[in-house]
Amino acid sequence: MTEFVIEAHRKKIPIDHPNESITLDKINFKPMIKIADYTTTSNITSIVFEGLDINTYGVYQLIVSLKNPTTYNSRYFILIEGETSYTNCYLQYLQVSGTSITANRANDSSICYSTGGQRTFAFVTIVKDPDGYVRYIVHESRYTGAGVIIVLQAGCKTNTVINVTRIEIKSEIANAIGAGSRFILLTPQR
Repeated sequence: MTEFVIEAHRKKIPIDHPNESITLDKINFKPMIKIADYTTTSNITSIVFEGLDINTYGVYQLIVSLKNPTTYNSRYFILIEGETSYTNCYLQYLQVSGTSITANRANDSSICYSTGGQRTFAFVTIVKDPDGYVRYIVHESRYTGAGVIIVLQAGCKTNTVINVTRIEIKSEIANAIGAGSRFILLTPQR
């Protein structure tokens, strides 16, 4: 077993490899780079990221900080490659609010939710698996103060794709992405 030290943490981590040939130089720690950063200046219904290439980069991470300026509750969907149906995906979620835990499955591509006048923060990791299915994992924080809840969810498209070159985030309710909402898209440095 080989040990090495990660300088930033000064912690020894054992590497179990048959020929003990793994060295720090061979471990590829690549930082994430920002490829898009958009703050809305007015209330909008959707935001589109184009010119992407998941086959080259392998993964995208989307940071969403939004407010719902409407008086209506809204889900926010991820649409891949120009699709228009929210039901080309299944998701499983776990929601924790105080001591209450809820779990469920749904036939839609929502990545977060907000009641009217509230805010939400979500960290979404998007990949294409080896068979071509787009999968995503979401860590979401909803609401404010004593009302804050956490939602964890996993989603998977029902059909395969060759590549992911376009991602759209769309609200269920018109103009439910409020002015000042921010979307940051990251990918590993090449």
